[in-house]
Amino acid sequence: MEIQWSDISAIRASIEENKPGILEIELHQPPTFYKESDLQPRHHSNWISADDFTGGQALMRHYLEFPSAALDKGYVKLLNTDRRLLKLSQSRFPSGISNGNATCASGPPSECISAGIDPPAETIM
Repeated sequence: MEIQWSDISAIRASIEENKPGILEIELHQPPTFYKESDLQPRHHSNWISADDFTGGQALMRHYLEFPSAALDKGYVKLLNTDRRLLKLSQSRFPSGISNGNATCASGPPSECISAGIDPPAETIM
């Protein structure tokens, strides 16, 4: 799955010492999907375009959890180099912009689940 920076409509991060970093993004356009093809041991992967395998859920919010301290510097650097994302990080989350799908409630994924929406649970290790 590939997300274009320009498709992010809201972004926020939770960075606390000795706790996992949490990055949440909201998209206004669906990401591009790929699947691995022609798998061969000890060779680089080949990727080809694929259909949305999330049933349309990838257009909503994404919740990513990083090991402690793994998100900190990269997120700060991103906001220092991209004024649009900096402005979005200082705005309301979720953005309130409808994308045609249900929107998770603000807060942790447990609130999305209680609202009957399954949030994506990507974990970066």
